[in-house]
Amino acid sequence: MADAIVDEGPWLVMGCHFSIHRRPNNLAIEEMPLHLVVTYWIQAQSIPTNLLTIGNALEIEEKLGTVVQVENPWRKGPRGFLRIRV
Repeated sequence: MADAIVDEGPWLVMGCHFSIHRRPNNLAIEEMPLHLVVTYWIQAQSIPTNLLTIGNALEIEEKLGTVVQVENPWRKGPRGFLRIRV
């Protein structure tokens, strides 16, 4: 479950952005960089079910910048949106 919390975040908790990152084993807390790269899940809404494909998500991603991950829209059944992590 801990992996899912880290891998599927960042999260919105009580209206606030909450993000967890793994600390590299070779760094002490004091050596951690103060800046972190934060990724966001973007939901592309109002897409007809027959167009919920990874191919269409990849087309949308070209407009968003660097894409980290595209969620398989059918993994949890049709939801009416695509999730793209940038």
